[in-house]
Amino acid sequence: MEVVQATVAFLKNYDYICDSKPIVDIYYHTINTVQYLFRYVYSIIIMFLVCPLAAHAYSFIDDNEELLRSLDSMVNDNSRFMRAKEMRIDAIKDRMARSNSDTERYGELKKLYDEYYTFDSDSAIHYAREALDLSERMGLPHGRAEWGTRMAYVYAACGLFPEALNVVSGIDGASLPKGLRADYYDTMSYLYSHYSLYLSDDRAMADEYAAKSNLYKDSLGMVIGEQSPQWLAHVVSKMGVDTPLDMLRQLEARVNESRIDSRRDAMDAYQVAKTHEMQARPSEYLKYMVYSSMADVRSVNRDIASLQELAMFLYNHGDITRAYAYINYCLDQAHYYHNRIRMVNISALQDEVRSAYLDQLREKDRMVRTSLVVVSVLAVILLGLIAFMVRQYRTLRRNREQLASVNRELNERVEQLHAAHRDLSEAHDEQTRLNENLNAANAKLQESNAVKEEYIGYAFNLSTDYINDLDDLRKKLLRKVKTRQFGELADMLESDSLVQGEMQRFYKSFDETFIRIFPNFLDEYNADQEPDDRIELKDGELLNTRLRIWALHRLGITESARIAKMLRCSIQTVYNNRPKRKRG
Repeated sequence: MEVVQATVAFLKNYDYICDSKPIVDIYYHTINTVQYLFRYVYSIIIMFLVCPLAAHAYSFIDDNEELLRSLDSMVNDNSRFMRAKEMRIDAIKDRMARSNSDTERYGELKKLYDEYYTFDSDSAIHYAREALDLSERMGLPHGRAEWGTRMAYVYAACGLFPEALNVVSGIDGASLPKGLRADYYDTMSYLYSHYSLYLSDDRAMADEYAAKSNLYKDSLGMVIGEQSPQWLAHVVSKMGVDTPLDMLRQLEARVNESRIDSRRDAMDAYQVAKTHEMQARPSEYLKYMVYSSMADVRSVNRDIASLQELAMFLYNHGDITRAYAYINYCLDQAHYYHNRIRMVNISALQDEVRSAYLDQLREKDRMVRTSLVVVSVLAVILLGLIAFMVRQYRTLRRNREQLASVNRELNERVEQLHAAHRDLSEAHDEQTRLNENLNAANAKLQESNAVKEEYIGYAFNLSTDYINDLDDLRKKLLRKVKTRQFGELADMLESDSLVQGEMQRFYKSFDETFIRIFPNFLDEYNADQEPDDRIELKDGELLNTRLRIWALHRLGITESARIAKMLRCSIQTVYNNRPKRKRG
């Protein structure tokens, strides 16, 4: 009855509940509209800010974005490489101050030059002159040629070409030892190559110096062998656009396996990049130009042509922000290196990049201002929508409170129904248990009746057989007495064969009767035992002593003395074979 009343109450309120649905729809429709509006505005803002940058985006820049970010980090945090460089220089100076011989001092001067010649041109020239003076005092045969060559490299790197030609004048490269001859040819090729670029306005002189650079490069190739670290890069440089891909891959492998932290690594990576550029592979060009720049930054090489070229490449392909950062770094390094010509060249490039960078910033600022106006207008619209939503929300909240009251009442009715259902379920479970117990009792009663009926017949047959056997024995004994066969009579009375025979007949009769009543008795017994205690009967055997003891227990005969008397065995035998159950 209560369930019916709850259902009626719910149906009475259904019309009211349905009436609130349009308000809910309006509320959620308003929220969805605001969310859509925000997504639309966000997309417009992103389009305004990103499109000017993406207009010049190239896939090969995206392919190398991770490498470029690593280079950005190195350029921004280059002071840690500077500190390591200065610590190495201070350590060399300290050892040189404590040197005890000209030989030790000369060795430390070489190390100082190696640290300075791409780091500080003035210091490199200073220590090169000091080493030259010391080599002359020590009487070294090729001191002037060695240090003149080294000073010429620094002068050429700074754009001081007359000074460079002056310090190598009078040096006969062909008479120098193989290692020093290679350095001389390499420096002269470098000197004339840069001199030809400097004289670009005088085409005839520039071509003459470029030809001289190539002659010295050819001479270098004849001096160095395949075991030299320079050889592979030299061959690739010489072949240029005609370089076989497998040879270029060998040089790539050397770069990839290196630590990318030395000038040699920078030169190898630069040569790989230039070859890829000539063979029209921009993504590979960019990758190895970044590697070259990384090696220059890590080794604090201030004669940093690779990063300058990389900056212009990125500028020409739309990455103006990164190009501006790189060109500023190159200008700083040229200033610290005291490279006057490179400073002039980079300053001109920097002005061009800075102008584009400022234009980009102004465009971004315009887009941000436009976006702020759009956002402001939308904010006003949003405030109006919020006011509308607040009013609708209040109405919806009142409707929800009334709906909640109806739901609470309905829940109480449902809970009462659940309680009634639980009580009915418990009563059903109790009835099921009673039925199961009654069925079990009926089964036991039926089994008991079957046992009684079987064993009444069994007892009757056994008694009749026993009476007939006694009568046969009486007649047999009477004949023996009448014929006065007292000896045989005595033998019969002394022998227990008769008793044993009767016991075997009793066992067989008992076994057959019991198995007929309980045909699965052996399986039930074994299922209730541990594996070691299970019984396997011999052929023709129905029960053995243990099973007969268990059978009597099954029939309700549990007294050991009674069982021993019935089976004509000792009480100990009965005890040893008493029923035991499986553990667990």
